[in-house]
Formats: sequence, C-alpha cells, structure tokens
Amino acid sequence: MVGLYFKGYAKYFEKQNDKNNVTPFEFIPYILGSCSSVDEVKKILQNVNIIILV
Repeated sequence: MVGLYFKGYAKYFEKQNDKNNVTPFEFIPYILGSCSSVDEVKKILQNVNIIILV
C-alpha cells in the first residue's frame, strides 16, 4: 500500500459523527493495523470517512 498525495487529485469530506473519520496520513496505518484480508478492508471502508484537518 502506498499513499500518493497529488494536489487536485483527492477529495476530502466534512467530519461525520456516524462514521470513522480518518485523515489521509492515518489511513494506511489504520487499514494495515485493522485488517488481515481484502474482505475485511471492504467491510471497514463502508464506515470510513476521509477528512482533512484544518
């Protein structure tokens, strides 16, 4: 897994209290530390919201 952050190619969302809000720099460690299969990743992504902190 690799994080490539190119300006203009990403979309971030507003914080949602009913989702697991994760910043881009937390996303890779979060997935790798939480999942042991692609099926687990697919399941966990249903409740992930990628946000940018300002």
